[in-house]
Amino acid sequence: GIGSVVEIAGLTRILGLIGREIAAVAIYLLAAKMRDRDTRPTTDIEYDASPGLFRQFAVEDSVSALKPRMRTDAVGIRLIALFTRKAQWRRRVGISVLHVYDSAASSAKRPKVYPPALVRVVPLQVSERVVSIGKRTVGDFGEQWEHFGEFDGFYGSLELLQDTFGPLLEVEELRGLRTADIGAGTGRSTLMMIQAGAKSVVAVEPSSGVEQLRINTEHIRDQVEVIHGPGESLPADANLDFIFSYGVIQFIPDPMPVLRAARAALRPGGRACIWVYGREGNELYLMLLKLLRSVSTALPHAALSALCSTLNVLLTGYIALCRALPLPLYRYMRNTLGGYDSAHRKIVIYDQLNPTHVVYHTRDQAKALLEDAGFEDVQLYHRHGYSWTVMGSRPAEISS
Repeated sequence: GIGSVVEIAGLTRILGLIGREIAAVAIYLLAAKMRDRDTRPTTDIEYDASPGLFRQFAVEDSVSALKPRMRTDAVGIRLIALFTRKAQWRRRVGISVLHVYDSAASSAKRPKVYPPALVRVVPLQVSERVVSIGKRTVGDFGEQWEHFGEFDGFYGSLELLQDTFGPLLEVEELRGLRTADIGAGTGRSTLMMIQAGAKSVVAVEPSSGVEQLRINTEHIRDQVEVIHGPGESLPADANLDFIFSYGVIQFIPDPMPVLRAARAALRPGGRACIWVYGREGNELYLMLLKLLRSVSTALPHAALSALCSTLNVLLTGYIALCRALPLPLYRYMRNTLGGYDSAHRKIVIYDQLNPTHVVYHTRDQAKALLEDAGFEDVQLYHRHGYSWTVMGSRPAEISS
């Protein structure tokens, strides 16, 4: 009857789909096996686990820039073979599909698709463009610290430090520890840790702001060692107990060397803590920020400072509204920005609009920062629903 015909048609369709999937897998395996015999130009894809870092080239001819697609549940750049249909991906008939995408790219087009026989993954060699962006960002902060170097009140308090650590660490646990501060700026977090009772701090700062750092820590120079250089300048034999990086990692185009250096500078079992901007909870804000940064990153200091003063007035009104209403980012406005005075709120705004490079991390990206650098027991705290505090330990034995 009609029911039997429908059942047979359904079964035929299922068998057809299964057959197509088996055929796709077989073609993929065959193509992979024949890869070494292929004489056509091979596309090499350079990648690492750092979000936003990628470039692509061909061995024998140039290839246009990779167009990745955002996946919020992914970390960095991955290569994935897909054999089934999904709403956001389309499978090419006749070959297995190899997708390359970057989870940090928020407005990218559909990813380019390669047959497996034409793809080989190679280690990342940091491009000149990435190095240039890093230098420009360091320069941005050097100029910033020339104008904003004070951090009194709640902005430089132990209360704020504990608020940043959240449930991951009590500030009292810093007492007597040998510590380091990666991206120390003018010394705000360095002095916080000394105030918490740290025995010593190695303060690392790459920008010209290091001069203000030396001035601000002159009175405790017997406890603070200042290193003028990038985060990877931290000595590998420092045997430290704790390393902190407060709102710095998101500005480094290639953070892995810095985080691996931090791991190497710790004693076995020592801990590192980073605080980074988060993507979750900031969706509406990031739409506005993208528009503002399209202009602000090119402004000279005087113009940017004037813009920040104007925005600060608007921010003050928004904080007042957040005290009464559960508006977007209201927990951050009530518990953090609401505690800053006007001058320190302007610094925060400037910090958002000034740097050439910045990444807002998803939970998975934030966790992967320490995991990919070789830390274990990595824990996260979603601070006020807008940022991530991440803590991990150096293993007792580090594998090479």
